[in-house]
Amino acid sequence: MSDSWSQPEDRPSRQQLWPAALPETKYRASDADREQVTQLLGRAVGAGQIDIGEFERRAQAVYSAKTHAELEAVTSDLNVETLGVPLAVVPGSGPKLVTLFGVFGGFRRRGAWVVPQTLNVFVFFGGGFLDLREASFVSPEARINVWSLFGRTKVIVPHELDLRVEGFEIMGEFEHKASGPGESGRPKVVVNGLSVLSGVHVERPYGKGKAMFKKFLRYGR
Repeated sequence: MSDSWSQPEDRPSRQQLWPAALPETKYRASDADREQVTQLLGRAVGAGQIDIGEFERRAQAVYSAKTHAELEAVTSDLNVETLGVPLAVVPGSGPKLVTLFGVFGGFRRRGAWVVPQTLNVFVFFGGGFLDLREASFVSPEARINVWSLFGRTKVIVPHELDLRVEGFEIMGEFEHKASGPGESGRPKVVVNGLSVLSGVHVERPYGKGKAMFKKFLRYGR
């Protein structure tokens, strides 16, 4: 793959790259802007548009970029329409209340799915897995209530979302360490409930792009 980042006439616009319309390209880029572009590069690797080596070079350019124009240059030759969109609130896109059961079995929600305003989860001798990294939301705040007995539930919340964990445990575990603020304008997630002789694990990992960039730095590539 070519290392040069051409500027074709049909290159994607800023509105395609950032649906929330960034300021003029001459303005200074923020850490949040750099992270968003790095996530886009991570999705481009998964789609086969660029390889790992090119991801590393472009990610380094992103983290040294000072303006929005420099960020746009890094992604100007990518087909961003096929790479998905950032987490967003889509009013009316799904039900406000959903209940999931993991009774002597399990359930899994991942990829592109719709998170309701209230999600009730009941786990009994079973398991549940919720991945919100590519999800859309029907409201600015989503409440996930987890009630678990002799089970295990894992919830993955992207770091750009505001997260508050309020659940508690009885002879079990209900992790709270992932709680923390997110980016302005993104949905808020509240995880509540009770874990009895069970484990409820809430994680908030880095975006794929930033995690890959840190991995390359760690191994000195």
